[in-house]
Amino acid sequence: MQEYNKEKIDEKVKEDIEEWLKAGNKPSVLICGMTGSGKTSFTLLHVFANEGLKVGENTEPCTRDIVKYPGEHINIYDSEGYETGSDKQAHYREMLIEEFLKNPSKQGPDGLQAVWYTIDGGGKKVTDLDFDLIKEIQGLGFPVCVLITKLDTLTDRQYNELTEAIRSNVEAPIFAVSTREPLVHQCDSEQLIDWTYNVMPESFRRRFLFSLKEGLLPKEKEARKAAWIATAGAAAYAATPVPFAQAPGLIGIQTLLIYKILRIYNISVAVGTITGLLGSLSVAQAGRVLSAELLKLIPGAGSIIGGMLNASVAAAFTYAIGEALIALCDKQATQMLKGEPVTIDLEKILGSKEFISQITAIYTQKKAHILDEIKENKKNA
Repeated sequence: MQEYNKEKIDEKVKEDIEEWLKAGNKPSVLICGMTGSGKTSFTLLHVFANEGLKVGENTEPCTRDIVKYPGEHINIYDSEGYETGSDKQAHYREMLIEEFLKNPSKQGPDGLQAVWYTIDGGGKKVTDLDFDLIKEIQGLGFPVCVLITKLDTLTDRQYNELTEAIRSNVEAPIFAVSTREPLVHQCDSEQLIDWTYNVMPESFRRRFLFSLKEGLLPKEKEARKAAWIATAGAAAYAATPVPFAQAPGLIGIQTLLIYKILRIYNISVAVGTITGLLGSLSVAQAGRVLSAELLKLIPGAGSIIGGMLNASVAAAFTYAIGEALIALCDKQATQMLKGEPVTIDLEKILGSKEFISQITAIYTQKKAHILDEIKENKKNA
């Protein structure tokens, strides 16, 4: 068996993490619309709360009436909003369309990734200028959605009338939001974030997720993507001797997977902590028990079949770790958004009965498929 060297594993995983983090580009989102709609406070203080941005602070001027909030993982462009009056509206269009959106730096894949056009729900109306601007933004090739703010001020009838007016004039997704409790957890924030995630090019999505306070739907997608990459890597690791949960290469793959999932859910933890816990806690014990169980189920498993078995078992077990951790992180993130107390203690998470039982259950579900694949390989050998 290969010697277990925690320091070497930590070093390799840190290199992989650095490469993973560097692979993501920093996205940019524009928020615009009528003044007083509450778009800035909703965006900075609610959606992108993890960036620590504050209204009116640490901004960079871009054009007339548009400022840039440069976060660590996202750039937010915020227009001051238009006011009533034909001259003011003409000025707003000139500034937004001609000076800003038609600027070559905002065009193409490295420019703006999405536009949130806000309608003031408190005003209970939408104007012809709103329709014209949304169409012009779409005509320039930018993904744009309509954001109805202050949902708490609208009756059901008023909301339906407003959305019907919008849909009758433009084709764009509509999301209703509020910063008031308890509506903040009942409106379309998650759908807005998921839409934005989906319209972004792949290379921008990861850092977009890092900037979010919410976004459980896309976070789950990104975490599951990481789980499948790790599962494929574990299978490619090939014929690792049992107990595979202590094999150095596999611990590295699983450590990187756990780090990625926790980072996607905004839980920070040292690499060395994960590596040490994987080698000492009940996760490793679960791996030994499950791998021994599968060995007993294959009569006469020789060196060739045994080698294929270990690769398959490693993949299934790694997949189970990822899925179980995603479920726990999603549960904790939901509780956190509701203001409920949560325990972000990696040792308690990885060593909890809930986590181990989920690993076992997920692994058991995959077991039949693994055995079928092994038997098929034996027939074709």
